[in-house]
Amino acid sequence: TNRPDQLDTALFNASRFMFQVSVDGPASDVEVSNLLALHLSKAEGHSPSTARSYESLISPALLSACRGKSGADITEVVRSAVMLCVSAGRGTVESYDLEAAVKNLQETG
Repeated sequence: TNRPDQLDTALFNASRFMFQVSVDGPASDVEVSNLLALHLSKAEGHSPSTARSYESLISPALLSACRGKSGADITEVVRSAVMLCVSAGRGTVESYDLEAAVKNLQETG
């Protein structure tokens, strides 16, 4: 899991796991941008190779907010943006959906 704080402490007994591997979240803007584009293409039902260009949706503020976050956190940003888009009756995610999703997720903690 990428959220070890959510696991039951009994799982950390010496007899359960021999070791833990920690993997940092994406550090560069390119890695974050690629993850966002991948999750956006999946959310809109495209394969990554046929997806529309998401570069115009990914602002510097969005990259900054997502840098270092886990893949699950980035997925949650996209999922929240899709929900905002659908609730507004639109068929495609826009940059303001992503920005609102990040803001909402930061407020909820």
